[in-house]
Amino acid sequence: MSMQTAADHEHCHSEPSAVVAALLFADLRALQEVRCAEHQELDEPAMELLSAWSDGASSGLWRMSQSEADAILRPFEDADAGGYCELLQRAVSHTGRRVQEGESDWETPFIRVLDRLATRLSVDNPTALARLIADTQSVPLVTASHAHLWRFFEGLSLALQGRIDEGLGKFESLLSTSGPDEQVMMRVLSAQAHFLGEMGRYEAALTGFRRCVELWRRCGDRRGEAKALMNWGYFSYNLRSLLEARGLFQEALACFEEIGDTQQSASAQNGVGLVCRDEGRWAEAAAHFEAVADQRLRDRAMDSYARALNNLGEVQLFQGRSADAVRAFEQSLTALVSPADRMDVHINLGLALQSGGNINAALAAYTNAIGDATTAQRWTALPDAHYRRAIAYWELGETHQARSELEVAARQIEQDRGRIDDQGLKLNVAGRWQQIYEAT
Repeated sequence: MSMQTAADHEHCHSEPSAVVAALLFADLRALQEVRCAEHQELDEPAMELLSAWSDGASSGLWRMSQSEADAILRPFEDADAGGYCELLQRAVSHTGRRVQEGESDWETPFIRVLDRLATRLSVDNPTALARLIADTQSVPLVTASHAHLWRFFEGLSLALQGRIDEGLGKFESLLSTSGPDEQVMMRVLSAQAHFLGEMGRYEAALTGFRRCVELWRRCGDRRGEAKALMNWGYFSYNLRSLLEARGLFQEALACFEEIGDTQQSASAQNGVGLVCRDEGRWAEAAAHFEAVADQRLRDRAMDSYARALNNLGEVQLFQGRSADAVRAFEQSLTALVSPADRMDVHINLGLALQSGGNINAALAAYTNAIGDATTAQRWTALPDAHYRRAIAYWELGETHQARSELEVAARQIEQDRGRIDDQGLKLNVAGRWQQIYEAT
């Protein structure tokens, strides 16, 4: 353990290793929580590091290398993701307060702790991310790259709440800013491409994904490359390019496993499971989704856990286990917050109810799906909800209402296709909704 004198104390804050030191220094009670939690298993060297550093920190003499910090924090993060996020939140509050009090040397620890927490919340808990952005908007950031990173998370938070137009506006504004940090710029481009795809702007999204992968590879950032590959995989999957999607998911999964990112590995594994499901390999798909659900539950990532339950319920539905599927979808809705994802679960719940003969309840679920898609601005998902309502009305013998639903769906599809020049993408979109064209 390398310690430093009080005279060197100020310089420490500008070093990357100070970020992790700040996490624990933010609230010394957290040290005892890490040491005393019964479920926490730290190896002996890590315990010695923590004890020695705690003694030094309490007297104001502290410094910790990145490897020393990782030895303490990584097992804590793996064993108690919720407690780890709470520790990060306390660190954000502590470092942010020091910046607000005029101690500019705390700005770097603040933004790096914020980055760590916001990145995790963007996957696990978008609602908590929105609170984090609101709580930190008054922290004055003098360094341009720090301000740009905060603005990126502001746009990401808006988009994840379903306010995609506003989020994309923030991204455009940030990209037009003079001299944005390259790392921030690539994160903005990746998020922008993802949400452009959600809005049905497929050509721009595809260009964005390709550019992101090239840029991350050029700068040698494996995590950034893996995220870009995974996002591109989900884009290809949504356009039913399953072979391409499988390859992208598997490449992303290999990257995440190489760097030991269990959280993002689960996201990539979920993509592989989706492809397996759609190819009819149900047992393989169920195994992937169960593994993802277990990891998400360990992470206390309830939105992601709910998505895994939704995917598992779909497999059960394909296997003819409609009662099990209904339970999985209802459990998913109980845990799920995001309206964008609730739309998918309501569609699946409607299908499970319909297969069990409860047509009126299915119609109510499809109506909820339309409301969710509208709230989340997921216009490209609306045709499916209207198509499902049409089938339900046909089963009830209400043919006029069924045809009306199909006409609404077809108009939405043509709006989406009208924005596309690339003929290959036009065909992909048309093929995706072939059953609607046939029905009308």
